Amino acid sequence: MIFTPANPLHRGVAYTVTLSDLAVDLAGNKLSPAPFSWSFTSVPDSTPPNITNYLIDKNKPFPGDVIYSTPLITANIKDEGSAAGIKAIKVLANGVEQYSGTYQDWKGATFDNDGWFSYKIMPSLAQGTYKITIWASDFAGNATEEAYDDLKVYSEIGLIGKAYNYPNPFSPLKGQTTNFSYYLKTDCTVTIYVYSLTAKLLWKKTFLPGEETSPGSGVGTGGRRNYNEFAFDGISTFGEVLGNGIYVVKITVGSDVLGTFNITVLD
Repeated sequence: MIFTPANPLHRGVAYTVTLSDLAVDLAGNKLSPAPFSWSFTSVPDSTPPNITNYLIDKNKPFPGDVIYSTPLITANIKDEGSAAGIKAIKVLANGVEQYSGTYQDWKGATFDNDGWFSYKIMPSLAQGTYKITIWASDFAGNATEEAYDDLKVYSEIGLIGKAYNYPNPFSPLKGQTTNFSYYLKTDCTVTIYVYSLTAKLLWKKTFLPGEETSPGSGVGTGGRRNYNEFAFDGISTFGEVLGNGIYVVKITVGSDVLGTFNITVLD
């Protein structure tokens, strides 16, 4: 008799197989004695699961980066190439468990047959610096983890450090642009103004919260938490090229001025 499991067996686990008297040979004779049982242990497993493509908010953060207070955790998790070998998954923030699920119940997370795991940390993380860890184990007790450290969560609107532009000076008549660059603590609607030294408004633009220069780039167009960059061509709202001189740039949210800096036009 050949015994073929309906599903792959977990490695390093003891199993018992029982045959009832419903088993018969080709002549129709029933199994005797019945029931008949035997036990065996599958080949031990000493290899931990593999965690790849670990992202936070669809990006791979670097130390010092700002993340959302309810970050989306995604990763591909498999054991010996199969998602079926994963017994448990945890997500931790500074060592404190934010999520814990098992193959019996993945709770508020999703974990599909291809090993893709997704979970949004709730409730919100408090303002602070975090190490975000994803941990997984297999049925043999082997475990592994991956982590991103020194990630920032902010609850208030503001700049991190100072806003600046580069290059400075720049030459609009020669087709040059200058990049307005700054780091935001949170997603917010930002309006940037360019004034003359006599306080005349020459240019303004409003940026919506959360938008990226391109999907997955991690670079904001102007209103996204973390790094933002916008290329200014030196042409006023009235369609005129700014003349040689110094101009004042203000970055605002509502009536609050988050930062100011000067740009210089030199053609």
